[in-house]
Amino acid sequence: MFNFLQALNIRRAGKQFLLVVLLLLSFMLLIAGCARQNDNTIKTENPVVSKTVSEESLENENEELRQKIQTLEQEIEDLSQENIFDKENSKVLSIYFLPYTVETKLVPEETKLHIYPQKEAVHLRTIPKNTVVTVVNAGYTDGNGNWLYVYAPMLIDSMQDFYGWIPEGAVVAYTEENQKLAERIITVKKGTKVYDVTKYEFKDIPKATPMELNSDTNGEIVERKEGYVRLECLGLFSCWVEEKDLVYPETS
Repeated sequence: MFNFLQALNIRRAGKQFLLVVLLLLSFMLLIAGCARQNDNTIKTENPVVSKTVSEESLENENEELRQKIQTLEQEIEDLSQENIFDKENSKVLSIYFLPYTVETKLVPEETKLHIYPQKEAVHLRTIPKNTVVTVVNAGYTDGNGNWLYVYAPMLIDSMQDFYGWIPEGAVVAYTEENQKLAERIITVKKGTKVYDVTKYEFKDIPKATPMELNSDTNGEIVERKEGYVRLECLGLFSCWVEEKDLVYPETS
């Protein structure tokens, strides 16, 4: 299910764009050469001077185009030599996939999500601590230990989901015993009473008027205090809500 080449789409698109520009510049250079042979547009009283001015102008244009082509060729060469690793001595190795039952895991500490199951590989983002991820696949490369290909759900700061590789040792079982450690993709159901952070500080809650959610809302726990949590939700909404009203991601 893993296809790390998908992560290179941006680089490939850039390379294709440069190739198109290179072809256009080559075509312009060809046209300029033809124009040089048939140019009768610059006329002065002295035909010798006219010819000299025309040729000099075309030569300058041609040289400029040649330099641009050389620059583009070098950029294309550089893109061709790029790989998905941070270190020059890294190389792509075969991935040996392992049987693995799809299940949820808890990432207890911050962990880098890599594009490839190797610690030197480029990392897509950092998974925050206490994030629940879904294991999609598992595998290893020579001498790198076992890695898990996981789905990391949408986070508030990124607004998008991520897939990538993390070391197997970066996760623990996600069970009913540690379920309440999860801090991401926490659900508060429609009708739950919450306190808008923009209107009330925590100390004001006892005398504050709560609002009721008009739909189920997902968010991330950013603070816990005296039986309440402060939840950052989509749409730049932040609220205090009683911890007993939270719905945590389901365990496997």
